[in-house]
Amino acid sequence: MTDRQTSERLVAAKALCRVETGGYAGAVLDQALEQSGLEPRQRALATRLVYGVTSCKYRLDEAVDRLCGGRPLSVQVRTILRLGLYQLSFCDGIPASAAVNETVKLAGPLRQIGATGLCNAVLRRFLREGKPLYEGEDLSVRYSVEPWIAKLWQKRYGGDTCRALLEAFAGEFPTFVRVNTQKTTAPALLARWRAAGRVPDLPGFAEGLFHVQDLSSQYCALALGAKPGERVIDFCAAPGGKSFTLAQMMGDEGELLACDLQGYKAALIAEGAQRLGLSAVRAQVHDARQPLPGGEADRILCDVPCSGLGVMGKKPDLRYKRRDEVKDLPSLQLDILKNAAEHLRVGGELVYSTCTLNPAENQGVFGKFLRDDGRFVRVPIEPACPGAVKEEETLTLFPHKTGTDGFFMAKCRRVK
Repeated sequence: MTDRQTSERLVAAKALCRVETGGYAGAVLDQALEQSGLEPRQRALATRLVYGVTSCKYRLDEAVDRLCGGRPLSVQVRTILRLGLYQLSFCDGIPASAAVNETVKLAGPLRQIGATGLCNAVLRRFLREGKPLYEGEDLSVRYSVEPWIAKLWQKRYGGDTCRALLEAFAGEFPTFVRVNTQKTTAPALLARWRAAGRVPDLPGFAEGLFHVQDLSSQYCALALGAKPGERVIDFCAAPGGKSFTLAQMMGDEGELLACDLQGYKAALIAEGAQRLGLSAVRAQVHDARQPLPGGEADRILCDVPCSGLGVMGKKPDLRYKRRDEVKDLPSLQLDILKNAAEHLRVGGELVYSTCTLNPAENQGVFGKFLRDDGRFVRVPIEPACPGAVKEEETLTLFPHKTGTDGFFMAKCRRVK
């Protein structure tokens, strides 16, 4: 199987099969592409297929089960059919004949040669019928999310907002970068990109002229309001974007302690800070639930581990997170927040944030923290992000309103 299109499909199919046995799409795909030898354009298509199929798996499966009469299918055969249906439904640049013929050929390398006829018949039947993929009223199927997520958003935000959110997460999310203001300016960097004629290649990365960071987390760093000369702690810092932005806001003057539980993540933060030339950033391996030596901080960022429902547009595996996988998160988040707050000086300020849209992890955790500890009071966060929703002095960023990831942030000050 040496033709370009088949090799792309084979890489994608094998990656998708591994995801079904417990791998994460991003990590599995990265490893597969590294070992594939595919050229850039081939890698792009393989990436689109893996992320696309993962993002609409439930919707594809509804069609697969309907067309196959509910018969049991191996992981490999189901993957082949998902790939074929995805191409026929969403890849306008791929001729239908290629989508069917080249995808059916995957049965051989995936050791499903006996299913070649079935795969061919199912895909051609789909073409003959001319019916779109599921467009019914079951939101969990139509938008490929676990049912509890759709029900949660319907109950908390209402039907219209729930649909708008799911529709937004079905679309594409842009990649944002932040200019390193210690080295250059936005106009200067844009001029360099234009002169290079290859904006997608982003010249200047190796020189530390920018770092990749979604707008939502940039607004979060802005909300903390770090100033030159202060001592700032970022308790759950990986991958480091907020720490880098905070250090730039500080003019690289003072101390910014960027902590993470995993050693390799702390090393990546240190590497990023070095590339950006930010000497104020000090990366450290630390469990955010434990006391941190070194004295009190002027400001603290507590961007806690969460269910990630606000970033499932970029990380499609999160669409299928089960309720029991997130039920213990608020307890963990509260433990981290309480511990972090102990390191704040009187008069200092703390921002609590998540990249999820789950009230139990957001307003629920922050509200309980304030009720339990009278030393802290709410501080209003002005919605610098256009479209952000303000509620009880907290901010929620909804992708369909802000064009960012889904995000939550709240702020408090220690008064005694």
